Amino acid sequence: MPEIRVTVSEKFDKLLEELLETGLFSSKADILRFATIMYLKELGFIGGRKAEAGSTPTPKSKPEGQSP
Repeated sequence: MPEIRVTVSEKFDKLLEELLETGLFSSKADILRFATIMYLKELGFIGGRKAEAGSTPTPKSKPEGQSP
């Protein structure tokens, strides 16, 4: 299985440690893998109709006249 390494801030590492203490995840890698999959699903790259149809999703845009 391919491996990806990243550098994170101390603050982010502490947050990951706190999540580990909840018992929901068994490792920091599991947390980041889960978060990445959920983000890709939200964007429509995996799961859902866009991914099944083979189209490339685009960022969501706000309707005209809607304030940020």
